[in-house]
Amino acid sequence: MEENEYLFLNGEDLRVRRLVLNPKLDQLKNTIANFKIIFIDEAQRIDNIGLILKLITD
Repeated sequence: MEENEYLFLNGEDLRVRRLVLNPKLDQLKNTIANFKIIFIDEAQRIDNIGLILKLITD
């Protein structure tokens, strides 16, 4: 797998949590749009991660 095919995010990182919890969903989509695969380590540390992932995939 090439490095530019995936994005690795760490749910323990405050910057990642702010990005994901940001009400501007378009900003989040723009951040992840260029990647085929998104890894979110420690995703359980992000409030409402299930809903956020559903919004991203819809």
